Amino acid sequence: MSARNVSLEDRLLRAIVGRAKRRFAVDCGSYPGAVQRRLKLGARRFADSFSEREPADLLAELREEALDVGAWALLALQRLAAEPGGVPERVQDDLLRCALLGAVADYYAQRAGRRLREGRP
Repeated sequence: MSARNVSLEDRLLRAIVGRAKRRFAVDCGSYPGAVQRRLKLGARRFADSFSEREPADLLAELREEALDVGAWALLALQRLAAEPGGVPERVQDDLLRCALLGAVADYYAQRAGRRLREGRP
């Protein structure tokens, strides 16, 4: 497999930001740059070894990260709950939404893997 296609990544990330705005009424304008920085950091650390990894391995990594989103949100909620005054309601709502979207990401990562394994993309 060849190196990453940064132009394609940029187009997809901009489309994702547009979809997020339409579907959830949120401004994720900084998301593409943040993702691109993470991809560059990963390329430096791992010398673009993603091209040697099987799609199933990449999807397994995606699932781990989706589960981390839920775990970190729950840990933050618990830590904030221990503070005087507890968790501010809007912060609680935001963190629960993080966990919710982590669950949705996990679902779709599992489904993508299942479709690939079953040969029905």
